[in-house]
Amino acid sequence: MKKFIFLILILFYYELQADTVILKNGTQINGTLIEQSNRFIILSIKNGKFRSIQKNEIESIQINELGKNTPELPEKAEDIIPERASPGTYRHIAPQHNKDTHISNGVDVELTHEVVSDFIWRGNSYGGEYLARRNNSKYKEVTEYYAYQPNLRVSAPSGFYFELWGNLAMTNRKDKDSDMRMLQPYPGSFGVDPVYYFDRLSQGNYYSSGDGSSIFYDPSKNLYSSTCDPTTTPAELCNANPNKLKPRKEQNGMWRTDGLFTTFAYNFNAGKFGDFTAGVWWYFEGDKKGRYSWDEYFIWWSLPFLKKVIAPQIQFFTQGSQDLSGSADGGNYLAFYTSHTFLEDKFFRIQVYNNIGYKNINNNTDQKSGFFDITSGIKFFFGDLFISVNDAYRPDIHMYDNSTFYYPDTKLNNSYYTSKTDPTGTLINQNQYDGKTVNPSRMFGIKNDLFYSYLDSSEADQLLKNYLSEKYYQQDIPRHLFWMSMGFLHKL
Repeated sequence: MKKFIFLILILFYYELQADTVILKNGTQINGTLIEQSNRFIILSIKNGKFRSIQKNEIESIQINELGKNTPELPEKAEDIIPERASPGTYRHIAPQHNKDTHISNGVDVELTHEVVSDFIWRGNSYGGEYLARRNNSKYKEVTEYYAYQPNLRVSAPSGFYFELWGNLAMTNRKDKDSDMRMLQPYPGSFGVDPVYYFDRLSQGNYYSSGDGSSIFYDPSKNLYSSTCDPTTTPAELCNANPNKLKPRKEQNGMWRTDGLFTTFAYNFNAGKFGDFTAGVWWYFEGDKKGRYSWDEYFIWWSLPFLKKVIAPQIQFFTQGSQDLSGSADGGNYLAFYTSHTFLEDKFFRIQVYNNIGYKNINNNTDQKSGFFDITSGIKFFFGDLFISVNDAYRPDIHMYDNSTFYYPDTKLNNSYYTSKTDPTGTLINQNQYDGKTVNPSRMFGIKNDLFYSYLDSSEADQLLKNYLSEKYYQQDIPRHLFWMSMGFLHKL
C-alpha cells in the first residue's frame, strides 16, 4: 500500500512539472518542452524518450514555469504557424491528416502510395496520349493508362525537405508493332513495298547502279540501315540487310514513361508576409531517348491572407535543362494555386483544389504563350486512405497544337496520298492554331491504306482530295483530361 501511494505521489509530481500539449483531436500529451522550430516542437516524455509534434496538429500548449527555462510558445492555436501544404500539390496532394508517430529527432518522413488512371501534369497527358499512339487509338478525354505513383517526403524541422516522386506504368509495358509494316530493316522504319522491289528484281537491278541504288537501297524510298546516314555515307554502304527484313516492334512500351521527380527545397516563414518555398527539381524518364527529362528552379509564395479559406499560393518555375536540343530552355510557368479542406481533423474529410497555370513560351521553336491549364480536383479522405477525381482543362489549345507534343510536322514528297503510308512522308499537322492533330487510329493498317489508295487513284479534283484526306486523318485535340486516383499515406 505504501509503495502504491509513493508511486501516485511520483506521478502527481511529474504531472505538476510537465508541460501539456493538447492536440486538435483531443489527445493530451505531457512532457518537457526542449526545442521548437517553425513547424515542430519536441517534448521529452517518460522513460527518456522524445516526441516531435507538428504545430498544425496542436490545439493549445500549457507551459509549467516551475524552475524551468523553456522557449516561449503561444497558448492559442491561432498563433501557431501551420505547416504549409506540400509544394506543387496539384501534382500529388498528400493527406493533411497525420498520426502522431514521428521520428524522435524531429525529422518527419511520409510515404504516399497512389494509383492513377493517367499521368497528367500541367495539362499534359504523359501516359494516356503515349498509350494512344502505341495502340493506334484516338486521343480521348478519359484514358486507361494506370500507373503507380509513390511519393517519399523527408522534412527537417529547419524547413528543408527532400522529395522523391515516381511514376511506374502498370499495363502495356512491352513494345508493340504499331505500324504493322510487314518488312522493315529496323523498328519504326519505313516498310518494303513488295511489288516495287519485285519489279526491280525482275529488271536485274541486284547491285548498285550509277545512281547508287540497288534492290535493297533506293534513295527515294529511304530504305537503309538504322546506323547509316545516306547523306554522309556512300549509298551502297547504306543497304538494308535483306536477312533482317521482317515485322518490327516499335519502341513504344509503356515502361518508357516510367520516371522520377527528385526535389530539394527550403520552406521558411516570413511573418506577416506569409511563407516562401524555394528549390529545384529534376525529372528523369526511364527511357534514355525520352524527351521528358528536365530540371526547373522554383519559388512559391504562400500568401498571408485567406489561409484558412483557400490557402492561396503563387508558384513560379523556370526551366534550365537542355532537353529537345534546348528548344524548351528558358520556358517559364506561373501558377495560382488554392485549396481548402472541409471537416479538417476528422476521419472523413474533403479537400478541393484548383490550379491556374500560364506558360510563357511553350518551346523555342513555336514561341507561343498562353494559359496552359486549369487543373481542378476533389479528394475524399477516410483516415489516411483517399480517392480523388480530377480534371485538367486546356483553355488555350494552340499551346498544345504543335509537333512537339504530337506528331512531327513532316513535309510530304511526291504523291500527297500514297505518302500517308509510303516511305516518302508521313501524316502532318496542317495548322498549329486550329486545335487539331493527327488521329493515331487513322495512320496505319489495311483499312487506312485502302482509303488513301482509293482516294489517290480517284479522278476527283485535287482540292477535294486534300480536303477529304485531312478530314479523315485529323481529330480535335481534347480540351479536357479526366483522371481518378486512390491511395493512402503513412508515416515512417
